[in-house]
Amino acid sequence: MIGQERQDQQQDWIILQTKSEAAKADYFDSIFFQGNGYVGVRGFQDEYITCEDYHRTTFINGVYEYIKKDISDMVNTPNFFSIEISTMGKSEKLSTVTSADCVDGSYKRSLNLEDGVLSKKFQSRLEDGTLDVSIDRFLSMADTHLAVQRLSLTSIDFEGDIEVTFSIDGNVRNNTIHDEQLKSEKNPVFLLAPVRYEKHDDYLLLVEKTPYSEITLAEAMCIEISPDTQVLQVTSSVLENSRNLSYHIRIHITPGQKAVLCKKVCVCTSRDPEVWVDPAEECIKKILQTASLSWNILFSSHSAAWAQRWADSDIQIVGDKRSQLEVRFAIYNLIVNYPVNDPKCSIGARGLTHGRYKGCYFWDTEIYMLPFYLLTNPESAKNLLKYRHNTLNMARASARDFNLSGARYSWMCTSDGSEQCETWDTGSSEIHITADIAYAVDQYWRITGDDDFVAQYGLEMLVEICRYWVSRFSYDANTETYNLLWVKGPNEYGGVTVNNTFTISLAIYGFETAKKMLQMVKEKYPELYQATCKNTSFREDEILKWNQIALHIHISYDNARNLLLEDDLFMLGEPVDISCLKTDNQPLYKKISFDRLQRMRVLKQADILLLMGLLPEKFTDAQKRAAWEFYEPITLHDSTLSFGTHSWVGAMFGYDEKAFDYFQKSAGIDLRNIMNNTAEEGLHLAAFGSTWMTVVFGFAGLSLRGGEILLNPHLPDSWKSISFPFFYKNKKYLCRVDREDATAKTLVQEVS
Repeated sequence: MIGQERQDQQQDWIILQTKSEAAKADYFDSIFFQGNGYVGVRGFQDEYITCEDYHRTTFINGVYEYIKKDISDMVNTPNFFSIEISTMGKSEKLSTVTSADCVDGSYKRSLNLEDGVLSKKFQSRLEDGTLDVSIDRFLSMADTHLAVQRLSLTSIDFEGDIEVTFSIDGNVRNNTIHDEQLKSEKNPVFLLAPVRYEKHDDYLLLVEKTPYSEITLAEAMCIEISPDTQVLQVTSSVLENSRNLSYHIRIHITPGQKAVLCKKVCVCTSRDPEVWVDPAEECIKKILQTASLSWNILFSSHSAAWAQRWADSDIQIVGDKRSQLEVRFAIYNLIVNYPVNDPKCSIGARGLTHGRYKGCYFWDTEIYMLPFYLLTNPESAKNLLKYRHNTLNMARASARDFNLSGARYSWMCTSDGSEQCETWDTGSSEIHITADIAYAVDQYWRITGDDDFVAQYGLEMLVEICRYWVSRFSYDANTETYNLLWVKGPNEYGGVTVNNTFTISLAIYGFETAKKMLQMVKEKYPELYQATCKNTSFREDEILKWNQIALHIHISYDNARNLLLEDDLFMLGEPVDISCLKTDNQPLYKKISFDRLQRMRVLKQADILLLMGLLPEKFTDAQKRAAWEFYEPITLHDSTLSFGTHSWVGAMFGYDEKAFDYFQKSAGIDLRNIMNNTAEEGLHLAAFGSTWMTVVFGFAGLSLRGGEILLNPHLPDSWKSISFPFFYKNKKYLCRVDREDATAKTLVQEVS
């Protein structure tokens, strides 16, 4: 019974593949993604090629290169997990060992979410016998510059020579076509150029550089061979125009023998947060330090780092094993895509899991992902917001480019904050991103109580954001109203419209937040207050304009139905029966032109409902219910953000059954490939964030908005209990919700 219980517990942590299927290779490449926040590797096969080189991606956070004027792409860096295995037995026939032609029933590949290890086992039946093959790999959470791979070969009845080639394969490119409508078109290019290589007895080193932004990348590799392995020869080579460095290890094996070979790789770049004097020198230093450390030692420190992260973030669900696994999958991916201790980059819509959207950062981070980091690792949340402060000057420049004041954040950007959106209407009008960032700064302040951050960073950002809104609103003297023209809200099917309620409401909330910050900093940090006023040329009479705009905005409202309208034009759209248009979870824009969709009274994703979820205290229960009853039936859920929003907002509003239905779609968005795009687009980080939000804010009913901890549970029928830790104002708590009780108990009085 104890053994069965342990097996069940392991199933709660393991993503498993039991059959090698070429047709599903891209899907498994996505869900077997590994990362440590610094580097991310798709789950492609180690020992054979199933996809083009531009799909065998290894991305490093913050490493971008220009692909044309002002437009950049996240650079695909060398594949350091490449292995080739060949054998020659008594028949003297050369055979290649891959899992593609393994013995039926012997294939097993698994990702352990608990420690991030990707493992593969299979049997290879050769001309001269059979080998058991096992490949394990991890990206260290203890030292994020380190990757480790272990190959174990056990002879069942094979005797002969085996040659193993461990490579750093730099012969990988980027596909620079990112247009959704041009998926079949390819334009692969190298975004790294070789600089030099070094071959030493103890290591191999490859140095490359991006040609325009001049980011230097250094990768070093060393190998370790188990002492009982019969080694015949070890050589090294440089191929593919100095893009490929390899070790060739030739061994002899007899029936019953086992050989274990381990590859260790260190990666450093010139843009790393450590700011190396020379990334190549640092890389060599690290690989020499690592060379004497065994797999077990390296794994032990890696596993301990993972244990701490899970101690701070794990959600335990009793009663629903599928939900348990899917929630942990979400948490795992939020952890491994966060740029550890690097305030100069953020998290893209697909994180490091895929090159979709050129690796760009959107509002997804502040609205859908930040709450997870806030409550599980507040320092990481601070760094994500410091990234926005570090790109404040670019936001100021963007505002000036639009003939406006203050700071206008880009809708779609990379590490320097510049606009990367090439769709003219979206890039110009989806401006709620600037309000979303202000909301996120306020949320961080409320949950952490970090006044120092506000004084040093937050206030400056909010002052400039408020100035942007002052210049962005248009005043109509005839009606004495401030209107927000040429604007697109979260419901991107609403087109470019007038007075989007979501955007206006969060802009006004930004005014409120800025006023509170000004008062706090002025009283508590008078010197920093004066410095901020000087640096921004802020005058206190600017607040009068904020107040004036807040009192004279226009919000569309249907009094008869007590219904908050999305914008001034929404009700002019053509009513349609969406049940006749959409028969599955495939986005409708793949069947109907975007132009046509923008003239229908439908939603791509939540707009008003999202607003009410973010600012629940601003609306009555009657308004929330009216909004749900009107908008939910006409929402197409054509964005992967939509299921999650409806799940946590639905639970908050008391629509428990529908909330759980939406939760299942959000939680399974990738593992169950709900929208049929996981293979070709990678994993959906915002969906993971909203899945987490549903459990914490929806089903557990945790609320921290009023300055105290409140719980209003909506436990799904199949769940017996939920428990999870969270941080709030420098204390760590444990929340537990079951059928009888809901509590949030202090675990640690003060967190250092």
